[in-house]
Amino acid sequence: TRGRIERTWLDGTHREVIVDHNHTVWPNGIALDFEARHLYYVDAYLGVISRVDYSGANPKQIVSGHLQHPFGFDLLGDNLYWSDWQTLSISQINKQTGEDLRVLKTISVDEALMGIRAVDLSAKNTYKGNVCGDKSKSGCSHLCFMLPSREKSGRSSNSSNKLDEVDDLYYCSCPPEYALDSDGKTCIVPDSMLLYSLDGTGIRRMSLPKSRPKQPPRGPLMHQPGNNRRPSGTTGAKGYGLTNNDVELAAAETAAMA
Repeated sequence: TRGRIERTWLDGTHREVIVDHNHTVWPNGIALDFEARHLYYVDAYLGVISRVDYSGANPKQIVSGHLQHPFGFDLLGDNLYWSDWQTLSISQINKQTGEDLRVLKTISVDEALMGIRAVDLSAKNTYKGNVCGDKSKSGCSHLCFMLPSREKSGRSSNSSNKLDEVDDLYYCSCPPEYALDSDGKTCIVPDSMLLYSLDGTGIRRMSLPKSRPKQPPRGPLMHQPGNNRRPSGTTGAKGYGLTNNDVELAAAETAAMA
């Protein structure tokens, strides 16, 4: 698999690459600058630290030449921090200029240097609760996903306000064994469903409600590695058992449709 950095919405939809394989090979660590809306990443193969904005635009190389095999990576204030497998050290450098390099700690060869986290112990808790953190506000019976408030989407949300006036834009969803009812908030056991197969991805399902909102595609009920699989499915007496026969692997799998 080629190296890349991606982003998605919290529910896994709207997946997009923001740093592709032309700009990174081994992106071992990323760090977010929330105030500047920058993403920093360290590449162990190229030996560089680079920066892009949240959409992947405006790339800038911050550090080159000081890194042997960086692994752990973080940001705090004006500095970037990383651990290095080759030098067995933890270092810091200015995130804007790529200067003021300091080696903070060197460990012995017998110790395993892995991930790091930089923590400001004096910082106050600035977390503000959102509607998904309070079931009485969201009304979601099972799952609640926040949506980017400034990005328009085709998905219907549970807010009646205009997008540019909404603080908490969200929608309700359900685990695989349920379907969303017509109120857009309550998960129920569906009365019927449709099973379909896709080459290389396995067997998927979608509920067949009479008047319920559209649901995003669910993950496969049975994962089938490789391409050109030809699954065949049969349901049990009560409609909850599924058998998959793989003609290439000469194997049979069973799974619950719930």
